[in-house]
Order: sequence, then C-alpha cells, then structure tokens
Amino acid sequence: MQLLMDALKFDRLLTPTYIKYIYWGAVVCVVIGSVFGLLASISNFSIGGIVGSLISGIIGLVMLRISCEVTLVLFLIEARLRELNQRVGGGR
Repeated sequence: MQLLMDALKFDRLLTPTYIKYIYWGAVVCVVIGSVFGLLASISNFSIGGIVGSLISGIIGLVMLRISCEVTLVLFLIEARLRELNQRVGGGR
C-alpha cells in the first residue's frame, strides 16, 4: 500500500526501476525492425538496402543505449540531490 501511495504522490520514481525492461523491449523492436528491413532488401536484391538495414540497426541500438543511460544519469542526479537535501536538513 505504501508503494502505491509513494507512486501517486511522486515521492518514489518508477522509471529507474523499469528502465532495464524498457531497454530490452526496445532492443527487441529495433532488432526485429532491422531483420524485416534486411529481409525486404534481400527479396528485392538491393545491396544498398541490405547495408542500410545493417547500419540503421547498429545506429538504432547505439542511440537507444545512449538515451537509456542519459535517463538513468538524470535519475541518479535526482537521487543524489535528494540525499544532499536531507543531509543539510531540508528534507521533507
């Protein structure tokens, strides 16, 4: 019950807990999209499409990883600031 109340009052943030699941779900989507692009390019005998599918899949995975890491860093900054605020006596 306390977890629900913390979530409703935004005292506890849920995204840092679930970001790993979100990341792996998005990785699966990027890989599936790349495989479909690759298969479509192979069926059309398009060398440029094959290379493009591989490159876009790799870039997609790298950008996904960077965005998830930036999100986690922002939440770590928030947690450290909350900790500092409690140390100096300004806590809730």
